[in-house]
Amino acid sequence: MRSPAALLGIILLLGGCVRPFEEPIPPALEVVRPDLQQVFLDPYLVIELKPVTSFRPITWVAINGNPLHLDPTTNHWIDTLVLKPGLNMLEVVAYDRGGNEGRDTLYAVYLRYRFTTFSAPPLPEPRGGHALTRLASGDLLVTGGSYSMSSPAEATAFLLPAGASSFVPLPFPMEAARTDHTATLLPDGRVLILGGSRHQSLRQPSDLVTLVEIYDPETRRFSHIPVVGSPPQRARHRTLIVALENGDVGVALLGGRGVTSLSQEIIPLRDYRTFILHNDTLFADSPSPGFPFELLEGHALTPLNVPSPGAPGTYLITGTYFDEQQSITHNLYLTVSYESGLSYTELPLLFYPRTGHTADRVGGNFAVILGGYAEHPGNTVLQGEVFFPLPRSFFYFPEGSPSLRVPRWNHATTSWGVDRILITGGFNTFGQGLTLSEWFEVIP
Repeated sequence: MRSPAALLGIILLLGGCVRPFEEPIPPALEVVRPDLQQVFLDPYLVIELKPVTSFRPITWVAINGNPLHLDPTTNHWIDTLVLKPGLNMLEVVAYDRGGNEGRDTLYAVYLRYRFTTFSAPPLPEPRGGHALTRLASGDLLVTGGSYSMSSPAEATAFLLPAGASSFVPLPFPMEAARTDHTATLLPDGRVLILGGSRHQSLRQPSDLVTLVEIYDPETRRFSHIPVVGSPPQRARHRTLIVALENGDVGVALLGGRGVTSLSQEIIPLRDYRTFILHNDTLFADSPSPGFPFELLEGHALTPLNVPSPGAPGTYLITGTYFDEQQSITHNLYLTVSYESGLSYTELPLLFYPRTGHTADRVGGNFAVILGGYAEHPGNTVLQGEVFFPLPRSFFYFPEGSPSLRVPRWNHATTSWGVDRILITGGFNTFGQGLTLSEWFEVIP
């Protein structure tokens, strides 16, 4: 029989061998090269990954089922991928020596594109701050704008008939001269024109245009419509519409620069106002309830789908607000329906902060962000970037890649077919209006 001291020694010895259970850490890797946030112009992509966490050494890595090879000198995993045009989803799977599995999803964008002025119809007169609207017939309508940053707004309008190569002046001007307004296509094929300023440099409340008008493509005339309640009093805003099942149209004005019910000073706005268009009368549907987010002025609003009446629409909002003390970038994925109102999720920052830019959908599944300026109009942004809704991410055109032929901001654009954007007018770095147009084209 063993003594109590011997038994105690055995117990202590066994106790010293017991270790707490540790949960295996799934193997994980990070990208060494290249920067997957850029747009690639070449389909052949050399990718290099390195381990960052692993319970045991990683023994196997694959992307979309294709194994990578291990560089023993660096312990990095390397392979050459062949990208397809557009967004590429890269499913990464890794195993360690103990059979533990780690998974991740990466994205890479490959696009061939160009900017060209060939066959792009110029504006008849220099314009910035104008609106460009594609009609149901395929015609393009240009409304308002001004000759320069120091010029008053114009009431003239131009039309590019479908199939034509040049804009022609419309015989009848708008009811009110305006710039930095919106001109939105209605479900019945007419165009609703809201807000804007009488002068490119908005200085005082009397500069704001409160008259609301509609363009009828059948008569090629503009006519004002009555407003019941407080009229829109803002410029540099964005407008979206919702077709209602009863035939009415819900209208929402987002942000901009103007006045509110609480102040008659010109200020940047963080609110939205809603209206109902019924029998050619605009009824104020709400006061300014205010967004629970930051200032929206000079941002771009991009429809990402074409909803049926009563169905929710999705939109992309991009841009940066600049003043002397700060810059606030605010990018949103917006869902809008008349029943539930507006809801949103925050998106990552733009790679090139900008305002006074445009963003248009191309290829049916992504948006291209072009032009604008950062901090002040003399600092125009030449490089573009793209947004893909699936990962809700931005990808930038790298330095040295094709860019705008002419620096411009407060220009107007529209999607043209499935693979082109027409870019018209805008102001140059000196604040002078442009007539030159150009194309952004995705090359098959």
